[in-house]
Amino acid sequence: MTNAARKPTPRVAFISASYLARQWKVIPQSILTNSLFIFGSKRHWLFPETESDHRDAACQPTQYDTFEKKFLNLVREKEARGEVIFLKPPKTLYAGDWVAVSDWLTGIIDPVTGGCYAPLLLSADWWRRNHGKSLHGSNTKRVIFNFQSGDHGYEETLELLHHSNPSMIPCLSWEPRLLSDWQTRQPVHSMFCRSSNELETGSSSRIGQPKDFTVTITNDTLWPLEKLLTRATKLAKSGHMAASESTAVLLLTGALNPVHVGHLQSLEYARDALEEGGITVLGGFLSPSHDSYVKPKMARGKERWWDAARRTVACNAAVYNSQWLHVGRWESLGAHEQWPDYPEVCASLGNALRRSGSELLEAMGRDQRGMLPTVYYVCGWDHYQKCGLEGGMGLFGLCVLPRDDFGASAAARAASEARMRNVTNPNKKIIGCIKAPAALSSTLIRKRIHAREEVSDGWLPDGVLEIL
Repeated sequence: MTNAARKPTPRVAFISASYLARQWKVIPQSILTNSLFIFGSKRHWLFPETESDHRDAACQPTQYDTFEKKFLNLVREKEARGEVIFLKPPKTLYAGDWVAVSDWLTGIIDPVTGGCYAPLLLSADWWRRNHGKSLHGSNTKRVIFNFQSGDHGYEETLELLHHSNPSMIPCLSWEPRLLSDWQTRQPVHSMFCRSSNELETGSSSRIGQPKDFTVTITNDTLWPLEKLLTRATKLAKSGHMAASESTAVLLLTGALNPVHVGHLQSLEYARDALEEGGITVLGGFLSPSHDSYVKPKMARGKERWWDAARRTVACNAAVYNSQWLHVGRWESLGAHEQWPDYPEVCASLGNALRRSGSELLEAMGRDQRGMLPTVYYVCGWDHYQKCGLEGGMGLFGLCVLPRDDFGASAAARAASEARMRNVTNPNKKIIGCIKAPAALSSTLIRKRIHAREEVSDGWLPDGVLEIL
């Protein structure tokens, strides 16, 4: 067989340091050299440097201090080549960062496809809609919980890696038949590409090659549209969306540190206000801010903050049962040189809608010349005044929410309603919302969580506190 005809050898991704430490000597050198290590541990459990590191490592079920020096040297060598990632960041308790793993994978060349690996499938909607028979003994709910909570269940991790990149062989315990089994069940390697936009097919084969994060991340990862498409299809079939009717997608940005019920109410009340004005809302997005904005903001007040990955997972939990709300990741998890402000986030969401325009118009029951939904930015009265948004936002719409500080007086309530009606300007795509979301304080919630005090019922959406 000539080199040109030889089938490419897939990489094996070993997911457990403890299993690999027991087996590495019997694994063929060619497999080890070409493999990836995706360990569920913290790096300092294997390579402790401080007394605190040693104490932390000693508390773990795995006896990391018994690992052979030669094995640890192997890990170091591969780490230097960009072939190792540790799921758990050093300063977290136990939750891992699957988004970081996904980002890392998109910078690694897949020898089977010739391009880079696709991002991990970290959309709960994708798993609920597409996950068929399990290959590794897990089920859909467990896989979703695994990546949303930052867990590293073996079966769930194998399932996640396999479906995200079928051209990879995820492995817990090495068996020689794994390679032959993979070769017998795979079609031609072009089938591994989820879409032409998801894989970068440059000529370089260097592992860890830096590249634009937005090139390799898909809409499913940055701006998931599954719920929006489903809702559009249902509305079109029910006749509730006339061909000439205006449509919108809502966007709420902010630190969301943490996300609370008031944020969800803001989107719900904004939706009601737009639909009362004859605009059909197809979906809404929570968009957590980038760490480069949140970290210094919280540092100024010496307040607790959660990193973008944790805030994003919390938002996923908050909208888990919603039929129309999504979580956008472009703002929080994109590779930005500086944090993007709300106009840039609106533009990114608008671009995502245009990229999926054909599919979206079909779901809406419109021809390909139809109008796509307008992005409506949802903000409070204070932000509206501070940013001077009386003239609108050009291509984007604006929905302004009142403060919930006028309930004590009927006169104050009437004045607020009048102010919101005066804000409304259809020509500038500005809608004033009469109802105000609950005046919940993220600062108070952070303080209570930090002090391990009880957080009142109704402040946080279901599942959020457990993640924080």
